Amino acid sequence: MAVLDDCVAVNKDYLAAIYMRDVVHIIEMRNLYDGKYLWKIDTPIGTVSEISADKNGVDLFYRIASFLQPGIIYRYDFTTNPYTIKVSQKWILLNIQHL
Repeated sequence: MAVLDDCVAVNKDYLAAIYMRDVVHIIEMRNLYDGKYLWKIDTPIGTVSEISADKNGVDLFYRIASFLQPGIIYRYDFTTNPYTIKVSQKWILLNIQHL
């Protein structure tokens, strides 16, 4: 069973939906008009903490954070075939001291 966490319309006809399933966040692409499942976006293990898009835009941005990684923003590009995923921004922790 999955629990819907967030969703956003993108690229005119799509709905990006974040679900929590088995303690893991997943992003599913669905048809905006009937909700039919289309495909899943592969994501690394972590929490999908933010998702952003414009309904008429061609980019989907999502942020994944984990205990070891403060956050990476990914850009899902709908203008390429097949669609591409690129790192848009990455945070790095510096000067971490062991206790």
